[in-house]
Amino acid sequence: MRIGFNALCISPNYKGGVNSFVFGLIDAFARVGGAHEFAVFVNPPSRVMFEKYQDCRHFRIIETNRSSNWRLHRAYDRLPWQIRCRLPKALPARFLSSECARLIEREADVHFVPFCPPSVFPLPSVPTLYSIHDIQHAHFPKFFSRQQLMERKVEFAQCIGHATAIQASSRYMLRDFLDHFPTLKEEQVCVIREGVDIDTFAQPGTAVEVKAKYRLPEAFLFYPAQLWHHKNHLTVLRALRRLRERNIEIPLVLTGARYEASQNIFDFIERNALASQVFYLGLVPFGDLVALYQAARFLITAVLYESSSIPILEAAAAGTAIIASRTPPNEELAEHLEMQLFSPTDDADLADVLAAAWNEEALIERQVKANKAGIRQFSWDKAARDYLKVLESIGPRR
Repeated sequence: MRIGFNALCISPNYKGGVNSFVFGLIDAFARVGGAHEFAVFVNPPSRVMFEKYQDCRHFRIIETNRSSNWRLHRAYDRLPWQIRCRLPKALPARFLSSECARLIEREADVHFVPFCPPSVFPLPSVPTLYSIHDIQHAHFPKFFSRQQLMERKVEFAQCIGHATAIQASSRYMLRDFLDHFPTLKEEQVCVIREGVDIDTFAQPGTAVEVKAKYRLPEAFLFYPAQLWHHKNHLTVLRALRRLRERNIEIPLVLTGARYEASQNIFDFIERNALASQVFYLGLVPFGDLVALYQAARFLITAVLYESSSIPILEAAAAGTAIIASRTPPNEELAEHLEMQLFSPTDDADLADVLAAAWNEEALIERQVKANKAGIRQFSWDKAARDYLKVLESIGPRR
């Protein structure tokens, strides 16, 4: 079967969970998908990110061409967003991406889109599987502008209307999709867990060198997350402030790009004199990220809302103990992995969890040992095989 892998959403200027998901999965398809042919559709600026797959005999990298109707694209981009959002949902895709849709129809029997919502996106007439990672706007509209809310509403509706199948990363997300998209049928939604490159995160690292490179303390709490509001950094910082009042000082290392929550985070650090124990490293090379996981005493993730958690999986693979917010997807992960959970908006609860766990060597050793076994069921190869089963089920019969 010819599988179209839609990578048009991938940009070389972005570093984050979407890229981890896409490249983790496509690497696994390269390893376990040899019975199929993969056509990977890319934009010209991102082609270089996919060059290594040219050597895979069952992969083809296909570059799309937007230049043929650039005038229409420019005119559409100049329309006020209020007008764009009121256009019939399929109209922009039909006029702006029809050539790309025909290309996908020629080159693929089934179409996989690993990220949505897109803005203007091809809607080919072949069976299509979409991965929807979250519908955060439905739960936390305050984190979005009026324009963003309207655009997401339109774009998600377009995806749901076009989809043959939808992938959810947890049982919670399956129910969330069905609650918010009345036209979606339960049999259209499949639950496939996200994965992790276990060998990469488990291989002996350079913890000593990375601590020296960034001048980090011997023991630290590690939070790898873009500086977005829903990542909830402020609850972690408030917990550290509470602990300092109890004469407990825990260093915190942050990585991730600066986004909408950045100013609030850095203002809080300055107002509360936390600069001496908070180390913000920004975006770091992937090798350093792996080493930071391995060097950390605990991973912390404090998200308010997420479909699943790649950092939890990466920490488990790296042999790092985990403290996580008690969200439904994290509770599902806790069925298979050991971790300490806390109420995501209760900094006093988090402070108590940190105080009890920070120097508890037996707890850390127990977590690490249990997770070394538990993480095996979250490999990208397993996830890729699950995706292939779904794609084979919706694709044309041989």
